[in-house]
Amino acid sequence: EFCSYPQPPLGSQVVVSSSTFQNCRADTASSSNSAGGAMFLSKSELHVNGCLFEQCEAKTGGGIALELSEAAIHDTVLRNNTADRGGGLSSREGLLDISLTLFANNTAMSDGGGGMSLTEAQVAMSSISASQN
Repeated sequence: EFCSYPQPPLGSQVVVSSSTFQNCRADTASSSNSAGGAMFLSKSELHVNGCLFEQCEAKTGGGIALELSEAAIHDTVLRNNTADRGGGLSSREGLLDISLTLFANNTAMSDGGGGMSLTEAQVAMSSISASQN
């Protein structure tokens, strides 16, 4: 079953805290809705704090997919997510600040990192844990 959520308008600021996203799946048969099993943002700003992304699936960014976006991800777990590229998270041409975050048991089926896939993205990371990606 696909997770159904409205994509925020371009230029939006999205704040998510203390939330759980489990068993979410992007429509991998669709070329336009195949990114971000739990969450996809384009040309927007994302703040994630104290969240869990688990067992989500997409072509790109099993848990979270970002393009041309800025994100601050803090005290979050991305675990057991699957994608062709970027099992836990994928960012294309983004600016990311990630801290106190765990990437565990995420899988990239064909390209890019199991935990994280970055394409022309700038990333600042502190207190990150990665295990079995």
